[in-house]
Amino acid sequence: VLTLTPSTMTTNGLLALACFDQWFQLAPGEKGPEWSVIKDKLIRKCEAKGLISTADFRRYGFWRDGEDIIFNEGSRVYLNGKLASECVNGAIYETENPKLSANFNWNLQFTKEDYGLIQEAFRLVSFSSEDERQACIAWCLTALGCGMWRSRPHLKVIGPSGVGKSTLLEIMRAIWGGFCERLAGNETEAGVRIKLNNQALPVTFDEAEVEERNSLALEGIEGLKRLAFKPGEEQVRGTSDQKLKSFKVNFMLAEMAVGAKEQKETNINRQILCHLTMEDRIAGHDIKVED
Repeated sequence: VLTLTPSTMTTNGLLALACFDQWFQLAPGEKGPEWSVIKDKLIRKCEAKGLISTADFRRYGFWRDGEDIIFNEGSRVYLNGKLASECVNGAIYETENPKLSANFNWNLQFTKEDYGLIQEAFRLVSFSSEDERQACIAWCLTALGCGMWRSRPHLKVIGPSGVGKSTLLEIMRAIWGGFCERLAGNETEAGVRIKLNNQALPVTFDEAEVEERNSLALEGIEGLKRLAFKPGEEQVRGTSDQKLKSFKVNFMLAEMAVGAKEQKETNINRQILCHLTMEDRIAGHDIKVED
């Protein structure tokens, strides 16, 4: 999003928003676009639009507006399965680098065979029970549409080193086709907020060990998880230049850890907890998941 004030609506500033030919169509002149006319029209349009919030901007992901389902793939926006403009029902959908192939087919049907392959993939790791395996599969399939749900439970998977936690994350990323984000171990709450702001994507966080991470950063991420669980009003934070910036978080987080930190009951109720064991683990074999 580019922000221009009246004083920065110079020729170069306007050309950063749109190409020369588009401005010429808006206000043609003898020697090119009438830049003063364009500037005046833009200011009048902004006045008519009124104040907007950055929380009205929506980035990658599936979103729900009443009965409508909107999908922002990055370079394309779909409204109920059909290509739409970048502004739908008052929300503004930002265009970014596409995360999916240009050959992406919205009408692709999810078949029983596909579900069977997913079941087989999740058997590459050993869960403590079949119920936990099925809960993990269900979470994985619903996380892709996290922007549409009225509540967004997170997933926490616990198991000893070498049990297959990273493999499980690779399986989920392959199912999502790369349409996800991942957190690094050194992320701060502010960094995570900026990265995930106004996106509706599943997020993975590997090796989230309290002993090895900044405890304050982890507490901040736990706070963002609470905000993401239940869609609500936009949040406001201060910036380094002493301005206020609004944001919304809409993610569902898959977190892998060796042990479980004691948590408040409210946090536990916001997540699905699964355990991996060494039983039935393919010994001495590193599993590589292909997309």
